[in-house]
Amino acid sequence: MALIYRDGSGTVDAFLFDCDGTIFPNVEKAHEAASCDTLRDAVAAHSKNVDYNLMATVWEEELGKGIRNFMQAYLDRHAKEFGETLPLLAEQLEADYEDAYIQMAHRASLPTATPTEKHFFDVRHGVKEAVAEGRANGVLMVVASNATQRILDVSISASGIQFDDVIGSDTATAEGKALGFDWKPKPEGGPFQCALHRHNVNPDNAIGFEDTGSGMQSLQKAGVTNIVRCKNHAIEIKVDQILAANDIKTTVSVSTRCNLLDALKTFIAVQAPQSQPQKPGTAPSQLVAQLS
Repeated sequence: MALIYRDGSGTVDAFLFDCDGTIFPNVEKAHEAASCDTLRDAVAAHSKNVDYNLMATVWEEELGKGIRNFMQAYLDRHAKEFGETLPLLAEQLEADYEDAYIQMAHRASLPTATPTEKHFFDVRHGVKEAVAEGRANGVLMVVASNATQRILDVSISASGIQFDDVIGSDTATAEGKALGFDWKPKPEGGPFQCALHRHNVNPDNAIGFEDTGSGMQSLQKAGVTNIVRCKNHAIEIKVDQILAANDIKTTVSVSTRCNLLDALKTFIAVQAPQSQPQKPGTAPSQLVAQLS
């Protein structure tokens, strides 16, 4: 058995998942709290100008680009807004944030966890079913994220899902350097390029799952054009409405309430029909599913 594209253009050999905002629709709030609290405490030790609203603004602007990038962007903005350069290093702030996030993830796993702490680590509806369906049909399951390997391993452990490989941005960059490749974090293609290279997967035969524009760019720079975009509002659009509304552009729009597997089944099928063999040189159609 195998998964194929419904247009007969080839097999699906890998699902490439982003983590934050994709597998976990709500976990960005945990990252925001851990990083902004860490930054606030560090800034307060050196300055009276502690602007939490500015931190939140920079967070939104830098979302999806990595925590160290956020920390550095805030320090640069602070210097511009208040005319003072703080004796803080983004690298150390990132390490302090990781400690805070890991503690938060641990608390969420305890019986004493608050509803909010548990909510941070709720898995997107249908991700577990999609992984099970893919695995049953020989599809490789990989997570590739801008999070560091340390943070990513903690998050994926909280999901309770068994993936074939989990690749943090620092791992991808280091592995690329060792191999002579310049695999940079998202929005560059590094994490997904690493996944494809490790497992010898043609990008035409992979489906990517992302929630941010930065992540979409990363997939595309890695050559992956079949993308499920996982936006995170809960406006409900039923799958039977999706096909009628979007079959011309092959763009599917569904909500977080929609089962991810149902959305996938709008453009993949199990086992290639004998009457539709793949033709040499045939490129698959671009199938971008926007999970809105």
